[in-house]
Amino acid sequence: NIEIPESVYSIGANAFQDCKKLKQLNIGNNVETIQDYTFSGCSSLESFKMGEYVELIGEKAFFDCISLKLIDLPQSIASIGTSAFENCNSLIEFVIPDKISEIPNKMLNSCSGLEKITIGKGLNTIATNSFSAALNLKTVVMNAVNCTSMSAIDRRGKLVTVFDSNRNNLTTIEI
Repeated sequence: NIEIPESVYSIGANAFQDCKKLKQLNIGNNVETIQDYTFSGCSSLESFKMGEYVELIGEKAFFDCISLKLIDLPQSIASIGTSAFENCNSLIEFVIPDKISEIPNKMLNSCSGLEKITIGKGLNTIATNSFSAALNLKTVVMNAVNCTSMSAIDRRGKLVTVFDSNRNNLTTIEI
């Protein structure tokens, strides 16, 4: 287990990459940036808690964290990098914070256990392949009011139901 202290403001690129025995992570309240590949390949990481001031999660920051079950993202996050949570197979649910305006390419790609995504209010764009190969994805809760582009879901011929925040069934999409 690792606890990032309050004195740390940024976690550098590759800082904990491939720490195979890391199971739990607590990130202090003063951390604002988690750089590229920081926890990539931490295959035993099951959960983490972030401080309330994290604004940026870099490219592939949690890539290939195959045991990651629980993610508690603070509402302060304004940017998430490409493939940040790609291949996190144990994730079941993911909540995208309200400050996120764009979901990048392959953000949740190959998250085979993912069943539900809740999209925050500030989202404008969902990039290609953002949720590609999330074969168990059943529900997308869309809280965004200005989302103009959504080309993200590739479920190979299965149905996904998209709801608004009041659980009104907006549409069922065959993909």
